[in-house]
Amino acid sequence: MQLSQIPYISYVPADGRVLLFQPWYDVREGEWHLYAQIAEGDFIRMQVAGYSAGLYYAAGPADSMDLELRLATLVAQHLSFPGVAPALYSLVDDLNLMCASLEKLRIFWTLRKSNGASTFLVESELEYLFAQTRAMFDVLQKLAKSAARLLQTPDGRNAIATLPDSFASVALSGEEPRTIAELQARFSLPEPLAAFYVSHALRFLRIRAIRVGIEHHGKRVPTVFETERGFGVSTKGSDSWAVLEVWTTHTLLPNSIGSVKALATFLARSFLEALDDFEAALRHIIDPRLLPLPVSAGNKLYLRNPLIAHLSQLPASTDSAWEPAEVAPS
Repeated sequence: MQLSQIPYISYVPADGRVLLFQPWYDVREGEWHLYAQIAEGDFIRMQVAGYSAGLYYAAGPADSMDLELRLATLVAQHLSFPGVAPALYSLVDDLNLMCASLEKLRIFWTLRKSNGASTFLVESELEYLFAQTRAMFDVLQKLAKSAARLLQTPDGRNAIATLPDSFASVALSGEEPRTIAELQARFSLPEPLAAFYVSHALRFLRIRAIRVGIEHHGKRVPTVFETERGFGVSTKGSDSWAVLEVWTTHTLLPNSIGSVKALATFLARSFLEALDDFEAALRHIIDPRLLPLPVSAGNKLYLRNPLIAHLSQLPASTDSAWEPAEVAPS
């Protein structure tokens, strides 16, 4: 079987793109398709019972818990040039690890002990989540840098100046977010892309400040408590900590104790929103008629892993910030 004969491959790119050769889920038949190359240009279909983790093509999710990644769809279908595709895979790896962190916080609550040991486990996981979330913005920036190189004017010149590898180097001027006008002047960014950086700069600045305090200045996450309603954390701390938006989105317990669950959800949601907003900005500035042909027309890219519900089912409201109150036996 030739590559072009594989049922979900509608176009084999010959324009320098890398084919993201992920499995395909046939929603009509309810079957997984996985192909392997056995000789140069010769492929066979593998017999598989399912697919446990990774990106896949499909017209709809194989499971309602699977997460649609719109940025992955844009890259896999149209922009999988060298530099862009590797950054996407790095983002997927980080999203899998973020799921694992959220699951560990759930396990810590389930297996909590009265001796207070669980609070140290929670504190260490929160420190990791801040470091991971901040680092993920730089992985996204590497993708942005590679994607920006693809944008050219009609006469073949680069439409955008070469971007730095660091998200902070674009979004911030020292410790202040850059304005849309500053981003346009410094990097020739189209307004939608400049607006993306502006909309996420302040939140990123606060997350980065907390991470820098932990990793470079010996600071710790504020005190974690084991309350009857779940793990809580003091909302009092550094300026960056105290003004995190999450503290205003749910009910605090007495003594200004915020929900650890709400904080972890906030970090996850912050980055997922950044991914979607970046994809929307790219879509806005690229004329659809100029996009390279899709490699798998009609399909989207979904991410699945055994813990993906932590990202795909993020609470829509703050009602679940705390664990349900235990009812005393009558």
